[in-house]
Amino acid sequence: MGKTALTLATFAAGALLALNAAAQTPQSTGTQGSQSIQGTQGTKGDTKSARPLWSELSPKQQAILAPVAAEWENLDTTRRKKWVTIANRFPKMTPDEQQRLRSRMQDWAALSPAERRVARENYQQLKQLPRAQRGEVRQKWQAQQAAPSPSKTDAAAPAQ
Repeated sequence: MGKTALTLATFAAGALLALNAAAQTPQSTGTQGSQSIQGTQGTKGDTKSARPLWSELSPKQQAILAPVAAEWENLDTTRRKKWVTIANRFPKMTPDEQQRLRSRMQDWAALSPAERRVARENYQQLKQLPRAQRGEVRQKWQAQQAAPSPSKTDAAAPAQ
């Protein structure tokens, strides 16, 4: 359980950092692949009519999103669009950011559905924190990442 909690905490904190970085990255209009997600149908939780289909992604998008390919059919339209947005931003990322994203996508793909749900909930909670408090969480997370393994497990326990 300690390793799972650490993974979820790491992913949630990493996602918060990625959100902050994405918010600071200017978005361009007309990015490649945007045509495949326009006019899509389906709602959150509706995976049968969710779009875009994997076959509608460009080869570059498929290569970038390969770690989540096995789960694609289980994703609703909202989540698919989020992944496509990430894939469209990928070429503009630095090599370090690209490697970090690949690593996090692989970690995400390895999580069970229940662990993903918990990670999403943790992320939403982190996102709602005031900026100063998010900074504190970021500092604790960075300290946790630098700490030796035994204290990482202890640090993964939820703060009260």
